[in-house]
Amino acid sequence: MSFFSDTKFNIKAYRLYRRLKDRSLSIRPNRRCLVPINLELIAKRYNTVIVHAGLRAISARSSSEAFLKIIDSLTNVQTLCIPAFTPSFRKSGVFSVQFSRPEVGSLSTQAWLSRPSRTLDPIHSLFVMNGRLDFDCTLDDTFHPSGIFKNFAQESSCIINIGTPYFVSTNLHYVERVANVPYVKQQLHKGVVLLDGQEPFHVNHNSYIFNFPIAWNRNKIESFLIRNNAITVGLWNSAFCRVVNCKKASDLLINKLESDPYFMVSF
Repeated sequence: MSFFSDTKFNIKAYRLYRRLKDRSLSIRPNRRCLVPINLELIAKRYNTVIVHAGLRAISARSSSEAFLKIIDSLTNVQTLCIPAFTPSFRKSGVFSVQFSRPEVGSLSTQAWLSRPSRTLDPIHSLFVMNGRLDFDCTLDDTFHPSGIFKNFAQESSCIINIGTPYFVSTNLHYVERVANVPYVKQQLHKGVVLLDGQEPFHVNHNSYIFNFPIAWNRNKIESFLIRNNAITVGLWNSAFCRVVNCKKASDLLINKLESDPYFMVSF
């Protein structure tokens, strides 16, 4: 059987392999060399923040305790976002803003239980814990250059990883779209969005799909961004922490992809 005979299966299998490899090879400087990161100061420097976190690394006692520690430390951020992704929409075609449980980890689950506001993207929605995002943008195409993720390519925005096993940034999809890389194409998903107190409305939503079995080389991307001062690493609450300057990281990667379109991926 050809390796490419079942493309969908092989893409999923390869992504799993890459995650395991990224986890084993992820960048971990000597803890004694890491300085504490003060999230309260980060909250003063950046207006818009999106957080990816592994809650076990923050508190062994409970996910809710770890979640509250993060929220309390970033309470002064103008706009604080947490992923609320529901990739199952690609198959189910149904997304409820209030009741669709996020499918991307305990941080998102804890945010969902607190019932914050949520964007309407049926696949890559975001919980907006406080403040608001710029909705003067394309809403039916997740990573369109004028879509909602443009909020995370601005000078005043940052991505924070806390206790994640490897570098996490959904905004890499936005970078790929802006750079028009050859290994990604758009895929249309039709379905229904349910919004409390309103009539359901039909959507034709654009998302991405890889053309063949590849995955991000997260360690290569992270090393490149650290070398170019777009990522600061340190410790917060004894957990490994990355703070990503979104504008600098996006500009660096987009420029790099112009000369090397496959820079971010491994085959």
